[in-house]
Amino acid sequence: MNEAHNHTAVCACGHEKFSTLESRPRSIHGVMCVVRRKQCRSCLRSITTAEVPLSVAKDVWNEE
Repeated sequence: MNEAHNHTAVCACGHEKFSTLESRPRSIHGVMCVVRRKQCRSCLRSITTAEVPLSVAKDVWNEE
């Protein structure tokens, strides 16, 4: 089963709309994830996000 939790990033300027500039698979500490570079559509600031498997996220943040 492929579960996903959608957490919306909010830019420092207050906007939630980002354009994805780059998306790549990557191994972080031995765990495969997807790293994305995003840019705010309003102020053009860039952020980096990493999507980790839900099973890893539950272990790290002790979520049920």
